[in-house]
Amino acid sequence: MAEDILRPPEETPIEKQERTKEEDAAKGRKKKGKKVFINEDLFGSSKTLDDSPSEEGISHLKIKPQELGNIPGLIDHWKAELDMRVKEILTWKSNSFFQKASSLIKGDRIPPTISGEELSHFHPTKAALEKVKILKRDPTDMMARLELVSIVAKSGRDFPVEMYRTFLIQSTVACSLGEFTNVGLQMAIWAQDMYFTKLFYKCKGESMALEDKIRTQEGKENAFTRQAQGLRTHISDVRRNMEIIKNYQKQSEKALRDNKAVYNTTLSIDEITTYLLESGGKLSAKEEEERDEKKMKIFKKSSEILLLLRVLPLLKPEAEKITNQLKKMDPDAPIVHFLQAKVNMSDLVFKVGQFQGGDRSSEMRNEVQEAFKKTHNCYGLAVKKVGKFPKTKLEYSVFIEYAHLIHYFYKVAKTTLGIRLPREWLEAIFKKTVKLLELAQEKGKVDAIMSDIMKDMVDEGFVQEGVWQMKNKDGLWKEAYAGNR
Repeated sequence: MAEDILRPPEETPIEKQERTKEEDAAKGRKKKGKKVFINEDLFGSSKTLDDSPSEEGISHLKIKPQELGNIPGLIDHWKAELDMRVKEILTWKSNSFFQKASSLIKGDRIPPTISGEELSHFHPTKAALEKVKILKRDPTDMMARLELVSIVAKSGRDFPVEMYRTFLIQSTVACSLGEFTNVGLQMAIWAQDMYFTKLFYKCKGESMALEDKIRTQEGKENAFTRQAQGLRTHISDVRRNMEIIKNYQKQSEKALRDNKAVYNTTLSIDEITTYLLESGGKLSAKEEEERDEKKMKIFKKSSEILLLLRVLPLLKPEAEKITNQLKKMDPDAPIVHFLQAKVNMSDLVFKVGQFQGGDRSSEMRNEVQEAFKKTHNCYGLAVKKVGKFPKTKLEYSVFIEYAHLIHYFYKVAKTTLGIRLPREWLEAIFKKTVKLLELAQEKGKVDAIMSDIMKDMVDEGFVQEGVWQMKNKDGLWKEAYAGNR
């Protein structure tokens, strides 16, 4: 079964051994004779920070810019790489039979990035080579590419960090061609998680080794002592970005825990486009019913796919394509705005992580606030579309998740951004949130988040610490404690 082939691989004994070695390196254990360097190949480029002997025999450091550890900036670089690969694949696919034949006769090889040979080269088994053969015929075959990633990843080989970046790029390429599958996206998330995990330990170990070398060179006349401050600043930049890496790891791991595919769900952009093209004209009652069923099926599949897409920054444009199409399908459906809000919420969490990771610029602070506004607007629209009487599980979830957003951003603004939100706005938002949670009691688990909101209101002086009451669905009062006891 394709679903079984694509299951994200468990950590192999070799990978566990490798991770242990990386953790040891991070604690400062160094191998004798090991050259100290931080290689940008790890990040998808080719620059190296190392010590190279000059003609005079004195080491001169090739100090590279902050971009070495600038994960958000590198993600933009990877997006450009992803776009280029997709463009190459679509161009090759669109070539006629004669154009392809002519290229082969001339000796032009299909780039290994398109055919997947950059993967099979590391594990040239019959199964892997068969997938490469399929991709040479049709590089847009999503399942063949994902299965190739899975075959190589599950081989038990001791891969370098750069290989995990290749897993990530190849799996996201497969998911950038207009069709999405939940088990395939899980493979991409696994690759993202593994790459960032390996990258974190590699950066930590090698930056500590470089720092140790600087310390041992103190008092000597060489490149390390002359440029020690610049190197320490560089190491500090890398370590701040390691905090951002940890944030990506956390979101990836949570998505894999929360979205374990029991069966394979596939959604294509063409499926939504076809539905939109079929709109208009008078329909019979039966046709109208069939159309509604088709719409609900698309909504259900979109929900499963978007919950995975939203934690893959490289595939953010694909998530936006889906949400934009869903708005065209039914702009009044609460689920449309709810799903857009969840996608925006992931973006907000990533931006907060970037701020916490060291980018404390006013521009980044503004980006966080803008991300909150976008998320709040979408949740607000979803709340408005539900109305005052939620009936379904999804509608109760809209109210509860709105409350979680308010509590989350209140804490972020207060403890991370260091800004005070306008008191009138804040009091009105808290009161609105309490009313929504009262409405959501019937089916939702609201006690914990209601307690958090009430504590926030106590901190701001909007309510007094002590017992507070809330009406349940039968109009009866329910008591709980507001405060920090």
